[in-house]
Amino acid sequence: GLNDLISAAKPIWKDIMALVLIKSPKRSLFPEEISNSNRMNEVEQNDHITSTATMKDFFMISLRTNNLSTTSQFLVYQGVLYVTAGVLFCIFPHQAPRLLLLGFDAWKTQVEVGLFRCVGATAVIIGYFYVMGGRSNSQFFASSTFVDRVTFYPVLLMAIGLWGGAPLNLCMIFAILDPVLAFLTYYVWKVEQQKKHQEQEKSE
Repeated sequence: GLNDLISAAKPIWKDIMALVLIKSPKRSLFPEEISNSNRMNEVEQNDHITSTATMKDFFMISLRTNNLSTTSQFLVYQGVLYVTAGVLFCIFPHQAPRLLLLGFDAWKTQVEVGLFRCVGATAVIIGYFYVMGGRSNSQFFASSTFVDRVTFYPVLLMAIGLWGGAPLNLCMIFAILDPVLAFLTYYVWKVEQQKKHQEQEKSE
């Protein structure tokens, strides 16, 4: 009856809530992520958690870093690249188009300069999250960055460049650069997994 239906739905509901709350699954396709998760859990359990937890305690969580994989290190470098480009856009909005060889010297109005600085600020924020996502040493994050960069992101940029009024050359640079970095990330990850597999075979 109704009780049997509720009992049968409980496991499904738990799985759904685990996805919504982004909880770690009991089984993973990546054993190294399980070990990283266990190490983080040990660190968190060793912390002295009290009801007087402060903003400093919350901030210190972001400073923890495990031994980063090659893929995660590559993501951190990409984040640094985005941050650097964003800072240059913000500080040198007139010179940046020349550095990128976009074919024009300067923006026509102060509003365009401000909008370009907004683009730079967005690049800084994106770069920050790439740095922190890479430092989390998560293959889930690495895989997630691949999907958008090879699908809708370049399509959206090209559409804005062709029909949205944005400089086409500027859109083309990011529409090409991001997919290239995504495929390089996949290549680095693939090589890393092959090395780990070979090491496991040798140890056996």
